[in-house]
Amino acid sequence: MKQTQKTLVGLLYSKYNRLLLSTAEVAHETSRSELSLIRDRGNGTGIKYIKNSKTTQGRVYYSIDDIASYIIKCTSL
Repeated sequence: MKQTQKTLVGLLYSKYNRLLLSTAEVAHETSRSELSLIRDRGNGTGIKYIKNSKTTQGRVYYSIDDIASYIIKCTSL
């Protein structure tokens, strides 16, 4: 893990005190809408996510490590 990613992970953890964030929190941190995150999940693209249930109604969470790597990838383009 690069130093930039470690710093971002530290900032996200200190802000939320959790390792997994909800769709709304990720939308806020990445400046994207919740609908675009849902669309990415449907297309199989975007940030990796975790569902807490195999049903369609299961909640979706994103790891702060994956969020940090996504932010770094998008800003380095």
